[in-house]
Amino acid sequence: LFPLSKSYLQWKTHWVQQCLNDPNFPALSAKRQHREALLKILTSERTRYSNFKDHINTFSLACRETIPTYETKD
Repeated sequence: LFPLSKSYLQWKTHWVQQCLNDPNFPALSAKRQHREALLKILTSERTRYSNFKDHINTFSLACRETIPTYETKD
């Protein structure tokens, strides 16, 4: 398990919501259960990295968008 930064969660959750709100979003490609699981994982404080990546990658394919790059500036 690893902690996800608050800013990363906010950024990724915003991106997911933008995709879900897109009228061209292919409803059949991304099942309701998958969207719910993805949002749950994004809002949890800790998650397995592999689960997080799997959900994001599957969601990205369903959304037909490349995952935007996020760079941290420490």
